[in-house]
Amino acid sequence: MLPADGLLIQGSDLKVDESSLTGESDHVTKTPEQDPFLFSGQSSHSL
Repeated sequence: MLPADGLLIQGSDLKVDESSLTGESDHVTKTPEQDPFLFSGQSSHSL
């Protein structure tokens, strides 16, 4: 669980559960280049 908003600067294969924000049950892949924003309350899962 992310305690605060953040910005992904470096990383790979990061999956985030955005269901608390969007209602979607699918995990979203985050990358520094295309979707670097992380929001408080999201759960992260790295592979």
